[in-house]
Amino acid sequence: MNQLRQQIGLVFQEGALFDSLTVEENVGLFLIENLHLPMETVHQRVEGILESLGLSDYMNYYPSQLSGGMKKRVAIARAIVSKPQMLLYDEPTAGLDPITAKRVVGLMDQLQEKYHMTSLIVTHELHYFLDIAERLMLLKNGAVAFDGPPDLSILEHYEEAYPPASEIQPRGDHGNP
Repeated sequence: MNQLRQQIGLVFQEGALFDSLTVEENVGLFLIENLHLPMETVHQRVEGILESLGLSDYMNYYPSQLSGGMKKRVAIARAIVSKPQMLLYDEPTAGLDPITAKRVVGLMDQLQEKYHMTSLIVTHELHYFLDIAERLMLLKNGAVAFDGPPDLSILEHYEEAYPPASEIQPRGDHGNP
């Protein structure tokens, strides 16, 4: 089970960062606790990931010193630092303003392309993900109501759970992470 777990990165809705740990310690914790890597290796890998996410200047900051978007990027850094084959996101845009949410989605799309990992995204904010998703599953009353390629027209059948398709505009531009 531990080998399977090492192949999966998790990004929790609120980031689930440890308040008493710095950004560097939060991101490197899995490498230390589970992979037992030497501290120098951990530092180098964490520094590289944070640099790629525009967070290298914040290594010694605590979560309380970060904005919501920065916390989300730190949570993503923690999830990818172990080089997993799959990333699981729980409501990755929840609680973010629309501009920051679009940037986070853009970052997720870039990471998908860069690392070629499978991403599973659980969200109520479908409009952010329709143009980057390869497959869409809608659940209704605990059962799969739709499973197929993302298509705005399918949402028209689920207006009680989702906004009408006419109100959802494809983004096209993901913004800068």
